[in-house]
Amino acid sequence: MNGFIFAFVAPLLLIVITTTSATNVNVNANANANNSILIEDFSDGPINKWTTMNDPVMGGKSKSSLVIENGVATFEGTCAIVPFLHAPGFITMVTGHSFNPFATKSVFPDVSTCDSITINIRSRTQYSGYYISFGTDRVPGGGHAMGYKSPLFNEEVPFGLDFVDIIIPFNEFSSNWDEGSGKTKISCKDNNIYCPTLSTLQNMKSMSFWGEGVEGDVALDIRYIGAIGCSTGSTNNDNDNDNASSDAAAVVAAADAAIITSGNVVQQRYQELSEGNQIFTLFCVISSMMALFSVVYMLFVSNKKQKSYVEVKSCEQNRMIDDDADTEINDDNITTTVVVV
Repeated sequence: MNGFIFAFVAPLLLIVITTTSATNVNVNANANANNSILIEDFSDGPINKWTTMNDPVMGGKSKSSLVIENGVATFEGTCAIVPFLHAPGFITMVTGHSFNPFATKSVFPDVSTCDSITINIRSRTQYSGYYISFGTDRVPGGGHAMGYKSPLFNEEVPFGLDFVDIIIPFNEFSSNWDEGSGKTKISCKDNNIYCPTLSTLQNMKSMSFWGEGVEGDVALDIRYIGAIGCSTGSTNNDNDNDNASSDAAAVVAAADAAIITSGNVVQQRYQELSEGNQIFTLFCVISSMMALFSVVYMLFVSNKKQKSYVEVKSCEQNRMIDDDADTEINDDNITTTVVVV
C-alpha cells in the first residue's frame, strides 16, 4: 500500500517542483536583462587551450611566451621589426586557430544576445599596440586578415599592478582591418557589412590577443573574458547607424536573428537551470528512480508474492484431496477377517 501511494505522490511532487523552478527561471530571465556569459576563466584552469603564434612564421624576429598559473594567463614578449618589411611585426596569444585539421576545436558560447565583451586585465608595460580579435571571417581582398578586430584599449593603457575591467562593444569590432598594422580601415559603425555576423557571435571559433604594429615589450595579464549586456530580446546585428537605410537593415537583421536564436536561448536557459541547480537536478533523478522502482515493485514483486500464496493454498488443497482419495482407496481395500470358533 505504501509503495502504491509513493508511486503516485512522487511524480506529482516532481511535476510541481519542476513547474515552479521553470517559472522562476523565466522570471529571472526577464528580470536580468543584462546577464553576463562566461567565455574564458583562467582562475580554475582554462576552458580552451591557448598558445602563442608570432611573426617568425613570416621571417620576423618577434617572440612571446604564455604561462597560465595562479588564475592568470601571462602573455609576455617583444614585438620586433620584420627585416624585409622594415616595420613592426606581431605576437599573439590565441585559441581556436590552428593549421592542424585534427587539433581539438575551441569551445565558445553563444553570445549573439549580448552587446559587449568584458575582460579583467592589466598591462605591466606601457605598450600601445594591443588588439583583440575573434572569428574566422575574411573580407574579400583583405589578404591574411581574418576575424573581427578592435584595439584592446581605446583610451590610455591601464598600466600598473592593478587589474581593471574593460568593456568593448561588439560594434567596435570590424573585419576590415590592416594586416600590417592591425588598425581598423573601415569600422562597423561606418559600414555594418563589417560588423560581427550573427553566426560568428553564436560561435566565435577563435580568439586572439595581439601585440602588433608597435615595436616594444608586451606584458599582458588576463583573468577573465566574458560577454555582457545579454538578453533574450536583442541581437548584436542591431547596429547604431545615422541613416534610415542602415536602421532598416538593422531591423531586418534583428527579426532574422530573433527567429534563428530562439532555440539557442531556450537551450541556454535549460543549461543554466541544470548547472545552477545541481541539487534540484539530483533530487529529480533520485525521485524519478524511486518512483519507477515502486511501480516495478508493484507490478512484478507484489504479483509474484500473491501468485505464490495462491499456489501454496492450491497445493495444500490438492494435497488434502489426494489424502482423501488415498483414504477412500484404503477403505475399499480393507478385508474383513471372520474367525470361526
